[in-house]
Amino acid sequence: MKSLLSGVLLVVLLCPGAIDAQIVSFDNAVGLFFDEQAEIPHIWQPAYTVGQVYLILINPTATEGIVGWACDIQIEGCIEILDWRPRGETVANLLAPPEFYIGIGPPLPVQPVVVLMSIDYLILCNECIWYELFGVEGSGPVYADSAFPNTMIPMIPIQFGDPPLINCGIVSSETGTWARVKAMYE
Repeated sequence: MKSLLSGVLLVVLLCPGAIDAQIVSFDNAVGLFFDEQAEIPHIWQPAYTVGQVYLILINPTATEGIVGWACDIQIEGCIEILDWRPRGETVANLLAPPEFYIGIGPPLPVQPVVVLMSIDYLILCNECIWYELFGVEGSGPVYADSAFPNTMIPMIPIQFGDPPLINCGIVSSETGTWARVKAMYE
C-alpha cells in the first residue's frame, strides 16, 4: 500500500498537468483544452511535434441547440496552426481564421461540454505558448441558441493563470530531465 501511494505521489509531482482538471461551475464558459472533456487546460509538449487542442463551451444556457458562434482565437508563440476545424455537419465561417463567425446546421446538441472546434498545430520550439479569446465585431465571444437564433449569448473566456497553454511552467516528463536539471547547477 505504501508503494502504491508513493507511486501516485510521484506521478502527481512529475506530471502536474494530470491534476489540473478544473471544474468550471459558471455558465457559458469558453476555453481551449487538450481533451474533449475540458479537463486539461495546459500541457508540456516537445518542439517539432504535432498536437490538437479544442475550443470548448462549458455549461451552455442554450435551450435547444447551438446554431452559431463568434470568437477571435489568438494563439501566440512558436506554433504553426495546421488546421482549424469547426464542429458540425454544415459549417460556414464568414471571416478568416483566427477570427470565426460560424453558422452551424443542424444545431450542435446542448450538453455540459460542447466542443466548438478542433485546432491542429505544430510546436516549433520549447518556449511558452499562450492564448487569448476575443470577440469579433466589437463584442466578446458569443454563441446562438437555435430557439432564439438572432440573440447572441455571451461566452465567458476561461483563462488558467497568465493564459498558459503549452510549455508554461510544466516540467517535461521525458527520461533524463532531472539529470539535466542537476547538471545545470554542477
